[in-house]
Amino acid sequence: MEGSSKKFSLINSHFFKPLLPGFDSNFAIPKSFNKYLGEDIEEADEKIAILRNYKVKDNLWMVKVCYFDDKLNFKNGWEKFCKDHGLQIGDFLVFKHHQNLVFDVFVFDSSCCERPFPGFNNPTTENVRSSSSNIPSKKGSCKIEKGQLLHFSS
Repeated sequence: MEGSSKKFSLINSHFFKPLLPGFDSNFAIPKSFNKYLGEDIEEADEKIAILRNYKVKDNLWMVKVCYFDDKLNFKNGWEKFCKDHGLQIGDFLVFKHHQNLVFDVFVFDSSCCERPFPGFNNPTTENVRSSSSNIPSKKGSCKIEKGQLLHFSS
């Protein structure tokens, strides 16, 4: 069609990715998915993504997102998310993007079945009553001291 342009919904888009060696320290969002994230992500050096368990939406992990090697990567906070969910090489993740870098994460193990999320009342997780405003953000830097599990009560 002449004069028409493709428009992409910025919400409820998905991507999937198998976990390969080094996934816990180097995890890139597929470059072709950037069109679903909105134009503002390309202009910023870093952002905060929120990863959540789709079954228990008040358990949130804040993960720094920044460009590295021309790809958008999960950085600081990603290792904690991996540890808290017992992720392993061969697992398969599906990310459902809502908007503003909020993702529901689905984890499938090597049996091709969805893995139940671990209990969240264990000593390896931190419950922080906070918002993203307390995470220091410095342009050009992609560091957070540690990943944070946020628990919001209604």
